[in-house]
Amino acid sequence: MVDGAPGIARRWPGNAMRFLVAVTLSMYGDWLTTVALVVLLYRLTGSATAPAGYILVRVAPRVLGVGPGGLLADRRSPVAVLAACWGAQGLLTAALVAVSRTGSLVGIFLCVGIDQFLNALSSPCTGAIIPRLGRRTHIARINRVYAAAQSSSVFVVPLIGSALLLLTSVQLLLLIDAMTFFVGAALVSRIPLEEREANGVTTGKAQDGPLAGLRVAVADPVLRVLLATFYSGAMVVTTLQAVLVVAAAERLGNAGEVGWLYSAAGFGGVIGTAVVARWRPRQLSGALLAAIGLAELASYVGFALVPAIGASVTFLATSSIAGVIGETWGAIDLQERVRVGLLGRVSAAVDLSLYTGMLVGAILGLVLTPALHWQTVIVIVGSAGSAAVLLAFVATLMRSSSAR
Repeated sequence: MVDGAPGIARRWPGNAMRFLVAVTLSMYGDWLTTVALVVLLYRLTGSATAPAGYILVRVAPRVLGVGPGGLLADRRSPVAVLAACWGAQGLLTAALVAVSRTGSLVGIFLCVGIDQFLNALSSPCTGAIIPRLGRRTHIARINRVYAAAQSSSVFVVPLIGSALLLLTSVQLLLLIDAMTFFVGAALVSRIPLEEREANGVTTGKAQDGPLAGLRVAVADPVLRVLLATFYSGAMVVTTLQAVLVVAAAERLGNAGEVGWLYSAAGFGGVIGTAVVARWRPRQLSGALLAAIGLAELASYVGFALVPAIGASVTFLATSSIAGVIGETWGAIDLQERVRVGLLGRVSAAVDLSLYTGMLVGAILGLVLTPALHWQTVIVIVGSAGSAAVLLAFVATLMRSSSAR
């Protein structure tokens, strides 16, 4: 069935709603586990090293899984791949309930590592599914709701997680996460996908092989800057996650209050979602994306430098506003212009930049945190991220000038 056929118009709202409910459950459950394990590891060890190690184990397997995930999303049914991965992740999270009771760091890290490999394997499926839920005109609408769900999960769930940790155990949060995976897998497995062709940004041999998505992204001026902003933002925010529990202990007086800092970032994401719901540039440029990325990074540095709690909350919120705007506009641009047969691999290339940034940020957090104060670490990593965005933008300008 091609774009514009009556069947799509009749079926897309139900398909899209089912998909959005499924991914929202997954996001909410994932944040419950993140809050639970970061607090558990800090309590078990009494230092920032274990939470930083958890963040490293959480992101390193994603770099390995995202490439194969892009191929599977293009060559198999992305719905089937996503449902299978979520089902397996539900089983692993259920196993983590028992492992966490033992206090075994090795057992916890092993379960988390396998779980996150599956997370990366399924990640490109989202970008491949959204454009096939309905007409091209629906892509922006679905992405806006997706961004709202993502932002609300960061805003609401850490507060819920922090409250639950005062009343119950880490294991309950993990069990809830396991159930969200099972329900999400059941919902998404029922979604039929429409066949549709979009306007391609690249044709020819670049469409062949596992590196096709990366070649397309690097060749496109907007996607090239998008890669840099995803990488840099992920690098800084992952380093911040590794030390945020320490920041909560210093600025709020209790490591268990870290959920409030996560929620401040989530509140900013909700504001960013409201912005993208009302306004979108007619043509997304590399300059605009670079400016948004630099605003996000500057906010993280501001959070580190200004200790007042009011300023801390404001900077975290501002960072999320910029992050949501740039990520959502970039995703819409990608999904509208890239051919269906390449969507999985191009999405995987963008995810790879995200996960590579996460990996580098986790390593920097693990290496630098024992030697430097957490505020100094964030300033160093934030400055490095800003330099990467500027280099990508300058390279785009130079390439545009040489092409004239």
